[in-house]
Amino acid sequence: MNINKQTLSVLSIVFVVCIIIYLCIRTKSIKKTDSDFTLHKAAWCLQLLNHMSHMESRPPMIAELDEIPSLTVLRNEYAARNRSLLVRAKRGGNPAGWPIHKWTLDFLLERYGSETVNVQSGRDTDAKYEENSGLHRVNLKMTDFIHKLRHGPINGHYMTANNAANNRKLINKLLSTLPNLGPVNDPILDLPKLTTSGFLWVGGKGVFTPTHHDLTNNFIVQISGRKRWWVAPTSDMIYMHNHNHVYSYIDPRKKMDLSKFPNADKIRWMQFDMEPGDFLFLGEGNWHCVESLEENVTVTGTCFHNTIKHFTR
Repeated sequence: MNINKQTLSVLSIVFVVCIIIYLCIRTKSIKKTDSDFTLHKAAWCLQLLNHMSHMESRPPMIAELDEIPSLTVLRNEYAARNRSLLVRAKRGGNPAGWPIHKWTLDFLLERYGSETVNVQSGRDTDAKYEENSGLHRVNLKMTDFIHKLRHGPINGHYMTANNAANNRKLINKLLSTLPNLGPVNDPILDLPKLTTSGFLWVGGKGVFTPTHHDLTNNFIVQISGRKRWWVAPTSDMIYMHNHNHVYSYIDPRKKMDLSKFPNADKIRWMQFDMEPGDFLFLGEGNWHCVESLEENVTVTGTCFHNTIKHFTR
């Protein structure tokens, strides 16, 4: 049985309601005497959402299109339905005017080698490096950073969105040259905001971003190199053992110990590789983790036109 749009709207409402209830508890805006009941009700809402999402006759999958859609289609068919979308460059979806294959580590080394950049360092020495990302920020010359990516410990160094505030001047030199995405008459980005809400990721082979969900809808364009993604539906949160903020210890690359992580085997992971020119719309709250298969540069952002709005807390 396929879920129709009306049912999907109900799913969205249920999800928003349970999140609001959860946040009310966290902010103590609900009386303490009612909090236990409300917490149980929020848990029931999440279980209901997950149960309803299992009604589809086919397993969850990343939707694929041949080209980047219009803002209207992206909003109505994907953002509003909390569904992720992948557009393959090899199927003709290459983002027009974007520097696919051009921005590489060698390009950054040649063009910006003498500039100081803020990056993550020492990730390989901290099991919670993503949760503790603020403790791992260091300034390096671009030449030293790229040398460490190529010759240092695997997963030791990475430039991520968490470094963007300190790298904004350099990032904007690159991102300010990019055209919009999608049809000319209905593009998806609020392009001027790309210089404040666009991010540059630079990493080496083996860099891994552990399982988490974001608090925004995101777009991802793979510029050079390849990355492997694992994405799971937002409703699978009940299996994720969400121990802190947006993070989970679940690692789909490994066989999880079900005595420590009950029901982890029920998570509906969707695995795929992103290659240069591929575009991904990642729905708000979708669980994901990412591994670099080789040296790579990625551009991400949250600067959609305001008809695609993030859930505000």
